[in-house]
Amino acid sequence: VNIIMTLWTFYALFGDDIRMLGTDSTADPVFFSLTIAAMAFYLVEIFLSCISKPEYLWSFYFWLDIISTVTMIMDIGWIMDPIISGGGTGAAKEAKKVSVMTRASRGARLGSKASKIVRVIRLIRLMRLVKLYKSSNTLISKEENKIVDEEEQVLQQMMQEERQQEDKEDALPEESKIGKTLSDVTTKTVIIMVLIVMLSGPLFTFSTYGDETNSYQIGLDYIALFDSNPNSSGFYTAYNSYLNRHLIINTPVTYLVAGPLIYDDPTVDATILRNNEETVVYPSNYNTNLTYVAIFDIRSSVKLDALLSILQTIFVCIVLTIGAVIFTKDANDLVIGPIEQMMIKVQRIAKNPLDAAKEEENEAVAMHKLEREERHQAKGCCGKKKKEEKMETYVLEQTIVKTAALLAIGLGEAGNKIISQNVASKSGGSSIDPLIPGSKVFAVFGFCDIRNFTDTTEILQEEVMVFVNEIADIVHGYTHRYLGSPNKNIGDAFLVVWKFNPEDVETDNSGDIKVKHTDAASRMADMAAVSFILTIAAINKSKKVAKYRSNAALNERMPNYRVRMGFGIHAGWAIEGAIGSEYKIDASYISPHVNLTMALEEATKVYGVPFVISEHYFNLISKELQDNMRPLDRVEIHGFADITTIYTFDMDLN
Repeated sequence: VNIIMTLWTFYALFGDDIRMLGTDSTADPVFFSLTIAAMAFYLVEIFLSCISKPEYLWSFYFWLDIISTVTMIMDIGWIMDPIISGGGTGAAKEAKKVSVMTRASRGARLGSKASKIVRVIRLIRLMRLVKLYKSSNTLISKEENKIVDEEEQVLQQMMQEERQQEDKEDALPEESKIGKTLSDVTTKTVIIMVLIVMLSGPLFTFSTYGDETNSYQIGLDYIALFDSNPNSSGFYTAYNSYLNRHLIINTPVTYLVAGPLIYDDPTVDATILRNNEETVVYPSNYNTNLTYVAIFDIRSSVKLDALLSILQTIFVCIVLTIGAVIFTKDANDLVIGPIEQMMIKVQRIAKNPLDAAKEEENEAVAMHKLEREERHQAKGCCGKKKKEEKMETYVLEQTIVKTAALLAIGLGEAGNKIISQNVASKSGGSSIDPLIPGSKVFAVFGFCDIRNFTDTTEILQEEVMVFVNEIADIVHGYTHRYLGSPNKNIGDAFLVVWKFNPEDVETDNSGDIKVKHTDAASRMADMAAVSFILTIAAINKSKKVAKYRSNAALNERMPNYRVRMGFGIHAGWAIEGAIGSEYKIDASYISPHVNLTMALEEATKVYGVPFVISEHYFNLISKELQDNMRPLDRVEIHGFADITTIYTFDMDLN
C-alpha cells in the first residue's frame, strides 16, 4: 500500500509537468484520467484513515490531505479548460472567428495566469511526502527494534556520569540548557533553509533563461497607427517587419490579422495547442472591429517553464527532506532519545528494582573508567579537556535512577514487589498503592543483636549512630556478599534473609512449603551460617570497631569492654510484603518462624554462646558444615509443639 501511494504522490507532483513537457494535447485524456484515479485513491485513503485513526479526523493532516487532493482538480483539463476558455476548445480556433475574439484572447491570458497559480498551489502536495517519510520511519523502526536492544545497552553505559561528581552537577541551570540548545539549532536550521530557498528562486524563474517578449504588443500598436490608411507603404512596411521579426523567434507568430492582411502559418495546427500554449495579442486601443489580432505559439516557453517547475519541485523536496532529517535528529538527540533512555530505566526498575540498582552501579563504574581514559588521552594530546555540561534530561535520568536505588535499598528484597507493581502501573494516575497482598516464601532467617546497647547509647550519645552503622556495614556487607538480603534494622538488631529459589521449593500434600534436598538449596543454606561466622570474626578484627575497646567511658561502665553480638538462624516459611499504612510502610516478613529466629538469638544470652541455630535449619546445611556444629540442648519453644535440638558453632573470639 505504501508503494502504491508513493507512486501516486510522485505522479501528483510531476504528472502535469511531464504532460506539458513531453506530450501534446492528444495525450491529455490519458493524464486527466490518471489524475482522476489519483484523486480517487487519495479520497479512499482519507476515508480509511478516518475510520482506523480516530485522532485523524479534523486534524492538521486531515485538512492537509483534503486541500492537496482538491488542488488536483486544477490538473483536469476537462474541468478547467471550459472555465478558463469560456466554453471553447482552443483559443486559436476562437481567434479565427472574429465574433468571439474577445473571449478567446481573455481565455488565453487567463489560462497562462491560471497555470502559474496551479504550480504554486501544487506545492501543497509536497506535504504528502512528510506523511510518507513518517510512515516509512515507523516501518523501519519496527524492523530495527530487534537490533536496538543490544545497542541501547552500550549507549546507556556511554551516557552515565561518575558518581563522585553527580552531587555538583545535579542542580539545574537557571536557563534550560536543553531548551537553549534546541532553540539555537532550530533557529539556525530555519534561517539556513529560508536563505537557500530565497537564493535559489532565480534558478527556477523563466526570466533567468529567457526575456519576456514585449514586442508583441508594441509592434501591433505600431501597425494599428496606419489603420486610417491601410494601403500606404508605411502600413505594409510595418506589417512585414512585424511578421518577419516574429517568425524567427522561439515563440513565433502563427496567426496575424492586420486590416485587410491575414497570415495563417500552415505548419502549425492551432487545434492541438493548449490554452496556455498560445498568446493572443491585440492593440492597446482595442475595439470591437477586431481588425488587428496576433496569436503566438509559446510552446517552447511553456516547456521550459514546465522543466523549471519539475526542477523546483525536486529542489523543494530535497530541502524539505534535509530539513526534516535535521529537525528530527536534533529532537531525537536532545529530547526523544533521553526520554526513551528514561523509559528503558523505568522498565528495568519495574522488572526488578534491586537488579536495576546493581546494573546502574556497574554502568556507572564502567562509565567512570571510560571517561577517565578519555580525559587522560585528551590531556596527553591536546591539553586539558573542558568538562561537558550535562543536559537537564541527563539530570532527570540520574534522579530517576537514584530514587529507584534509594527505594530498593530502603525497602529491600521484600519491597521488590511493591516497587515493581507501582512503577509498572499504566493507569496514568499519580497515586501509589503500597497495600498489596503478600506472598508466601521459604527462606533462612537470621537475627543478630548488639549486646549492652542501652549502656552504650547512654555513653556515646550522638556517636551511637556511627557506632551502629559501622557494625551494620559489616553485617550487611557479609550478608550481601553471600547472597542474602538485609531486611530490617531495629536499632541494636538486624534481620537478614536468604530466600530459596522457586525451583528448590515444593508444596506437599498438606499444603506446607518444604525445601527440596538439592545441592543448590544446601549451598544457599550454608551461605547464612558462613556469613554470620565471618561477621563475628570481622567484628572482632575490625579496626573501626576496635577503637571502642579503648573508650574510657565505656570501660568505666563495662570493664574490658568489647563489641559482642548474638546470632540466631532458622529456616521456614513467611509472608513477604508491606506492613503499615499509606502514611508509612515497612517491607518485611511475618511468620512464627521469624519469631523463632529472634528467640534463638535470645538463647545465646542464656547459653553464653554467640551463635545458635535450629534443628530445622541444621537439617538443610551440607554434611561438611554439620560436622562443625555442636548440639547445644534439647528445648521446647513456645508456639511449636515438638521438642527440638539447637546447635552452636564454637569460636575462639580471642
